Amino acid sequence: MEIPKPLAAIIVNPASGRGQSEAVGVAIDEYASSLGYTTAVRVPNSKEEALLATTRLAKESDRVVVVGGDGMAHLGFNACAQQEAVLGIVPTGTGNDFARALGIPADPRAAIKVAFGPVRSIGGVKASDAFGNSVWVATVATAGFSVAVNNRASKMIRPKGSSKYTLASLQESVKLGTWKADYTVDGKRQRKDVLMIAVANTSTFGGGMKIAPDADPFSDKLSLVVIEKTNRRTFLRLLPRVFSGAHIHHPAVTTVHATSLELKLYRSEVLQEVQADGEKLETIMTKFELVPNVVKLACNN
Repeated sequence: MEIPKPLAAIIVNPASGRGQSEAVGVAIDEYASSLGYTTAVRVPNSKEEALLATTRLAKESDRVVVVGGDGMAHLGFNACAQQEAVLGIVPTGTGNDFARALGIPADPRAAIKVAFGPVRSIGGVKASDAFGNSVWVATVATAGFSVAVNNRASKMIRPKGSSKYTLASLQESVKLGTWKADYTVDGKRQRKDVLMIAVANTSTFGGGMKIAPDADPFSDKLSLVVIEKTNRRTFLRLLPRVFSGAHIHHPAVTTVHATSLELKLYRSEVLQEVQADGEKLETIMTKFELVPNVVKLACNN
């Protein structure tokens, strides 16, 4: 009796990689076939198509390899969460924070080999709303100033790469505002005026900014980073330190490690959105819980 070949699903974001991601998808197809896999290649035309394809194939495949940036990593992570399929990442996006955190090479040829290499189980942050809807966070969930920056950066044509987040941060700082945070960690409730809050599974966001340098996706805790209200001059001095992670030593910054927390952020008494892995969510998440060993990931770490 012939033993069936393992199935590798390959989902490509055609808009990523300056038009080169489809060629990367072909290379993955050829490499997987050389290893004895049957392949299913999908090049979806929209985020909705990508979500449907990735979710369905994760239930049928032995490996799911996504090609793109952190948006595709987010889709792949959610599709493979608590599934048997192994997730592989070939980064071709702007930020690539998830791949960077897990030691996945930026070079596509090297990343392809990693995607079919050794596997480790990685934790994820389960974010839930008041109605029981939930989503998995692979890297960082943020609210406040960082959301305003990401919204601005997503509309910018230039500059390319991670520098667009730096420019967007400087532009948003001109009208620097504050948010009222109400959060509970380990039963202790805090109310503060803040610039931003980050709930981190991995250390970086925004193309390499080390917002939570101590975050470890292989641990059993998430990292909460709170940047409290300060004036624009102080904030502009603080901003460059985020690239090295040195900002956490500033008195306006608090870092807490916890297994779970509840968070609400308000502006003008209106509950504000939280973004996960740089992606807009359909609902406002208010509860965050670190769940260990939620995804089987092919990585170097």
